[in-house]
Amino acid sequence: MSTKRALSADNKRMLQLFWPIMIEQGLTIMVGVVSTILVSNVGDFAVAGVNLVDTINNMIIIFFNAMASGATVVVAQRIGARKNKEAGETAAQAIVLVVAMSIVGGMIAFLFANPILRGLYGRSAEDVLLSGSIYMRFSGISYLFLGLFSVCAGVTRASGDSKSPMIGAFISNIINLAIAAFLIFILDMGVYGVAIAMLVARIGAAMFMFYVVRNKKMGELVLPPMSLKLNKEIISPILNVGVPSGIDSLIFQGAKVLVSVFLSGMGTAALQANAIVGSLGGFINLGANAFSIVGVTLVGQAYGARMYKQAKVWMRKICLYSSAIQVAVGIPFLIFLDPMIASYGPSPEAAASARLILIISVIVHPFLFPTAFVLPNSLRATGDARNTMVISIISLFSLRILGSWVLGVKMGLGVLGIWLSMFADWGGRTIGFVYRLEKNLWNQGREPIDEGIERQTI
Repeated sequence: MSTKRALSADNKRMLQLFWPIMIEQGLTIMVGVVSTILVSNVGDFAVAGVNLVDTINNMIIIFFNAMASGATVVVAQRIGARKNKEAGETAAQAIVLVVAMSIVGGMIAFLFANPILRGLYGRSAEDVLLSGSIYMRFSGISYLFLGLFSVCAGVTRASGDSKSPMIGAFISNIINLAIAAFLIFILDMGVYGVAIAMLVARIGAAMFMFYVVRNKKMGELVLPPMSLKLNKEIISPILNVGVPSGIDSLIFQGAKVLVSVFLSGMGTAALQANAIVGSLGGFINLGANAFSIVGVTLVGQAYGARMYKQAKVWMRKICLYSSAIQVAVGIPFLIFLDPMIASYGPSPEAAASARLILIISVIVHPFLFPTAFVLPNSLRATGDARNTMVISIISLFSLRILGSWVLGVKMGLGVLGIWLSMFADWGGRTIGFVYRLEKNLWNQGREPIDEGIERQTI
């Protein structure tokens, strides 16, 4: 009976974190889909331009998010170890660090938007480059607010509060949709409408989350007075997790930029198909991405409390539940696939390519995505960031980049070849990460044993 009660308590803790994150992720994806549909009413050139910029944006933004993830891991471990004062100091320093990096990245994106786009995508049509340049400058301004939101959301989740980021995402998405629809359909502002809506939405979400962390007591985590001076001893553990994760993410997004260069030479239809697959594919990953965030908090707290066996149990559970929810989502997704693709107004060629790739995605995702992308986040929550980075980079270069060039360019498979290479990369990552998990290499090869006292922190 006690074992059943423990399992029930574990599941309750997990669900308390999961459902707000699931809603938050769903809102974000929904707005991404609707925004793409709104942009498609401007023209194919606008869809292609925004998609090219989003690839660059992700390369910069995800690096900031890696720093925020480093803070989440360290704060969760400190809370698990009952070092609440250190957890608060870590959170405060992380906010300063991420905001400073976001400002620098935003200035680069704003000032050098045009030369960056022309240097990477010079073969694209002029109207595509012009739309991308507009969107990239507004994105650069928004980096400050996106970085602030990301780190504040990470801190609150580490403390067991996943509802506040959900509310912040809801505020952001409502603002985004309302302003974008008004500016595009009423004022006919085209790409400017989408860009302005995105900026205002990120400002609103960031201000809300900063208010939460400064004025709300988050369980056992209380932030000290903010100081602009960085403390090396406090930020070092953040960087030990965040820098390898950031390098991993930066190289990953850099590879996507390189692959998008391949795509830019395949024509507008290939670019549009890729944008549709990327947009709709987020629905398949919705639950798995939510579990990935949940895993950082649960595994981090367990590891910090020296509950090493429990940490491994959480890692396995998170992967299993991620696969199950992807199967559950995939069935209705296939039923409504054709009308969803049609809502983007694609050309017949783009629609056919997108449909084939999405069908393959529904089949592949439950088997490879959780172990390729959810599991490494849980491994990082134990501090195993450098080795996950090495595995990711080896798989990325040997399978995704090389495969995209061979299948997509040389063999003429186009956008399909690009995505097949991506799935091969997921398989390579899965082999490496599962090996580290099952051989307990994240725990220095030792059999994990619960050495501490488990506590309910959520």
